[in-house]
Amino acid sequence: MLRAQCDAGTTAIVVTHDLDLALRHGMSMWLLADGKLVARGTPAEVLAAPATRAAFGVAIHVGALPGGEPFAVPA
Repeated sequence: MLRAQCDAGTTAIVVTHDLDLALRHGMSMWLLADGKLVARGTPAEVLAAPATRAAFGVAIHVGALPGGEPFAVPA
């Protein structure tokens, strides 16, 4: 339902801790750490950013499942 609304020109803001959800469905991602914006861009760009590693304390690996769906896991 949100995708259909966005495709029709509406903006949806979703707050989540689910990195896979953001990676699979998000068009733009903002990463907040300690109340500050530390990275923004496409989900893949944000998850690969050095600021993301600093915020989580580990690198985040972005890959693809055999069907092509993206996934994110701590490296």
